[in-house]
Amino acid sequence: MDDRKLRWASYPQEKLLDVLQRNEADAVVLLDHFFFRGEVAEGVRCLYTDGEAWKKLHGFDEMIKHMVAAREDLLQRSPGIKETLLRAFRASFAYSERHLDDIADAFISRYGGDKEALLASARYPNIEFTFTEEEQRLAEAEMELLVEVGQIARKAPLASLFSM
Repeated sequence: MDDRKLRWASYPQEKLLDVLQRNEADAVVLLDHFFFRGEVAEGVRCLYTDGEAWKKLHGFDEMIKHMVAAREDLLQRSPGIKETLLRAFRASFAYSERHLDDIADAFISRYGGDKEALLASARYPNIEFTFTEEEQRLAEAEMELLVEVGQIARKAPLASLFSM
């Protein structure tokens, strides 16, 4: 295939699997619980997970996809707040893991959706609340990629972006 002939199209994430199965697209990127549906859909095959693609591109086994954020002025006014917030997030995450079925039921009753797919998505992230030297190298590589594809204008020092 001549990749100069590729055509890019935009669809809502919840429509992508149908678009693929109706032959309106040759390939799609499925995220979160839509990824789970793609894994079990007839006639669909996973080419790469985002982690596998990232490893092929940059050599890292993992990628940073989630972050806990706080306002910079809050961190400056209350230097100890970072650890307080991290304890609260850890407790919230632990509670969620212990009550995942109940939380999924409440979510679906409010927003709709498929419980099995939602639970698969909820169990996926590996949240460790760290920013190790390896994760800092990952962040640098991800920033380089964002510069390369034009999503950000330039790299910035990590210390200017993260409370380290």
